[in-house]
Amino acid sequence: MTSDSRNETQSPAAAIFDQGLAAHQAGAFADAEPLYQQALAIDPIHKQALSNLGALLARRGELAPAIVCYQRALAVDPGFGECWFNLGNALRRGGEFGQAEGAFLESLRLLPSLEGAAFGLGQCQNELGKYQQAAYLFNQIVKHNPNQADAWLHLGLSQKHLGQSSQALESFGMAAKLRPNDDRVQHHLGLAMMDCGRMEDALKVVEGALSLKPDNPTIHNTLGIIFQSLDREDQGLRHNLEAVRLNGQFAEAWNNLGNLLGLMGQPSQAVSAFRKALELRPTAAHFHSNLLLYLHYDPAITPELTHEEHVQWAKAHLPKGPVPVEFFNSRDPQRRLKIGLVSPDFREHTVVSFLSPFIDSLDRQSIEVFAYSLVNRPDEITRRFQQKVDHFREIANRTDATIAETIRNDQIDILVDFAGHTSGNRLSLFSHSCAPVTLSQFGYPNTTGVPGIEFRMTDAKADPVGMTDDLYTEKLVRLDDFAWVWQPPQSVQAMPPKQVDPNAIQFGSFNNMAKVNDRVLAVWARILAKTPGSKLKILTGKSETTAARIAQAMESVNVDPARVERYSRMDKLAYFTAQASIDIALDPFPYNGGVTSLDALWMGTPVLAMAGRTYVSRQGLAINKTLGLEDWIARNEEEYIAKAVALARETELLVQLRGTLRDQLAHSPICDVKGYGKRWEKAVRALWTKWCDANTLDPFIGYTGPS
Repeated sequence: MTSDSRNETQSPAAAIFDQGLAAHQAGAFADAEPLYQQALAIDPIHKQALSNLGALLARRGELAPAIVCYQRALAVDPGFGECWFNLGNALRRGGEFGQAEGAFLESLRLLPSLEGAAFGLGQCQNELGKYQQAAYLFNQIVKHNPNQADAWLHLGLSQKHLGQSSQALESFGMAAKLRPNDDRVQHHLGLAMMDCGRMEDALKVVEGALSLKPDNPTIHNTLGIIFQSLDREDQGLRHNLEAVRLNGQFAEAWNNLGNLLGLMGQPSQAVSAFRKALELRPTAAHFHSNLLLYLHYDPAITPELTHEEHVQWAKAHLPKGPVPVEFFNSRDPQRRLKIGLVSPDFREHTVVSFLSPFIDSLDRQSIEVFAYSLVNRPDEITRRFQQKVDHFREIANRTDATIAETIRNDQIDILVDFAGHTSGNRLSLFSHSCAPVTLSQFGYPNTTGVPGIEFRMTDAKADPVGMTDDLYTEKLVRLDDFAWVWQPPQSVQAMPPKQVDPNAIQFGSFNNMAKVNDRVLAVWARILAKTPGSKLKILTGKSETTAARIAQAMESVNVDPARVERYSRMDKLAYFTAQASIDIALDPFPYNGGVTSLDALWMGTPVLAMAGRTYVSRQGLAINKTLGLEDWIARNEEEYIAKAVALARETELLVQLRGTLRDQLAHSPICDVKGYGKRWEKAVRALWTKWCDANTLDPFIGYTGPS
């Protein structure tokens, strides 16, 4: 609040103002307000009365009339620095961060030592995405006043957004030391530990924050995420459910609940949770992407509905039409091409097992490779990718517009998305007409729905001509043989041959539990019922909820649940040893295995697959057909069961495959790195040539597809 410094203490307005000021300072706000109004009735341009009345209005949340008061005071005296500060606070609270930034800047120009104005300016700049400027301001504040806990907190937030995880952790740690009993500060410290991969430490800190405020839904939500990452799904589920119970409008908690239910093999419940999250926050593109991903796991969802949902995603979250951009790329069809790869997975991730050999497959004499990395936490794998490519651009913390400008400045000819709707994607980037030719490839098992992505790389086994074309917004480019390339783990030795006991067949699947829905479990239970003495090995994690679901499926057909061996996360050696212990791997449906199936085959374990009518449900078919294992492909559930039972009796065949599958896979197109590169370049060179030959009357959005 401000006091009256004018030499008018004898005037009626000044005397009434002084009474109001005394009441204000004493905390008697209800008494102060009418006194300020009386003073203004006598003197409508009394700037201190206007400013202080605005402060009282803002205090009780009446921001619009408060802002009017401040503006009237500033019209009287534009050099009223404290009033600019008050105006900035009111605008910031009202979400008008751009205007608030201007008010705080003016306040600091007039009162350079006003720390509150610097603090408010930093808050606004954080909200406006000006994290560098905000970090600078908060750094200055804590240098001057190292005991300012809120400044440390906001400095940490700036650093977090800048991807400076270790610095953010240090800043949040300082805030936590100054505020050990503040649940909000302790929670932010835990989040920073999560960003640094310190999940066990984060668990302790966030549980401590919960003890300070047990009914905080945000903290329960975070604990759900931590427990999920620690393979403790049941505890995570309890906290997620508590978060939405405490706050049914908590969209982020519904989204995380969907993720957890999906990972536990309950896709229909997951989809319901994602729909609730999206209902609460319709503009959250990543919630919508999660919904799209988990539609693939639910056998009750038709391919047509999944396609329509992808189309709706683009309509809801992307601007209409491409941004007009003129490309100046040389239209020489034979020159060295510049290929841009966009991915959040240049790091420790399943995608690496085919992204890495894909890059290795490319002929660098004819292709120059640019990686546009969306990785938030680089690791050793990230550093290896930096060495693999010609140019490595870190773009995670940049806007679509600036990334698009970078890509156009690099004069990329063909831009490839490897993420689709998976976590960390930047599909919105493709609305900015970044390159003449755009395509999606093997990071996501379906259409993106994005109009700015023209093509999708696939093969005729996974996407037969005429069967799936209408399920994509992209035009399909079918490679010969196989849609992707895989690099086997050469360091993993083959296991010694083992005898197969027809009375103790070992079935198994080490796909993640998200793919093992209730229908899959029911079919697998029937297989066990028809093969006495057999067992089933599956990667369930430690969840007792999942164990109960499995037991129910087994008991429904009189199979002892003890015949199911449950596995949790394993290290590499234990995982491949477990793969080798299986006699017959059972592929889940409708979401088939990919890398997991190849891992099994590498260890000599054949995979029984059931083919559907979408890419995601035809990966098992594509793999087995490429390897000449047509007998290991079923067309429906009854045939799948019958084949499993019949093949379990073929012990000599199983022993033979154990000794030959690895070599068969190694010499197949799936592992033919150089051959794949040649096929891929031939396909994209044809797309490039068509763009070069296309009508150039409209050079802005480039070639839009083959005729």
